[in-house]
Amino acid sequence: MEKELISWLEELNLTRREAEILALLLVRGKATVGEISEALNIARPHVYTTLKSLWMRGYVAKSERRPAFYTAEPSLEILREKIEEKARRNERMLKLIEGLASKASVPKGVVLVEGSSAFLTQLGQAIDRARIYLWIAAPRFSILGPSSERKIFNARNRNCDVRVATGDFAFFRKYPAAPSFVRYIEPPPPFILCVADGEAFFAPTFQDFVSWGLVIREDTIVRQYKAYFEHIWVEDYIRTLYKVRVRYPREEY
Repeated sequence: MEKELISWLEELNLTRREAEILALLLVRGKATVGEISEALNIARPHVYTTLKSLWMRGYVAKSERRPAFYTAEPSLEILREKIEEKARRNERMLKLIEGLASKASVPKGVVLVEGSSAFLTQLGQAIDRARIYLWIAAPRFSILGPSSERKIFNARNRNCDVRVATGDFAFFRKYPAAPSFVRYIEPPPPFILCVADGEAFFAPTFQDFVSWGLVIREDTIVRQYKAYFEHIWVEDYIRTLYKVRVRYPREEY
């Protein structure tokens, strides 16, 4: 706990030594200079200097008795002010960045994205942005990223037209009845295909691994991918319904 607390205090612009001493006082409640020096292996002169700095900024209080002990009693209000100040600054900077980003036009055409992380990050952002439709074909949910299932269900909850075609056997085992917007297809598609509010994403998969992908924002091409997904969705519907009713999907898929 103390390590995490020290790290957090440093994020509020305290030095490492200040954070260590304040964290110790917060955990113990009170301590003398000697106790602080022994516990943290810091020379007494440095402890005195650091305590004086903390005291002048209102982080610690000092008793009148001898030997004097220090407490972090005043720190709560100071830390609350620091957090609120940091939150206000973060909010200002976010608005500034949003304003700058709005000036940048989204490039049309087809963009090649190299690397699994880069492609899946852009795909995840598109899933979060989707408000009208989100259609995805993928061999398994896990290949889309660790939080993909939650993101897709969130899109459904905000009344987005969500359709998922997958061969993910593990997903179907979790539910007594498959969600209406998820259909089992086999063999699983050896690719990721997603169309979401005017964007399309495509990436071949290699044993559940993605090494590169395409991000498509050209209207004509997006419509072609959308039409292809509709073909998957409509053509497989009767077979899928039959498979789900008659038997569970085979585990080898």
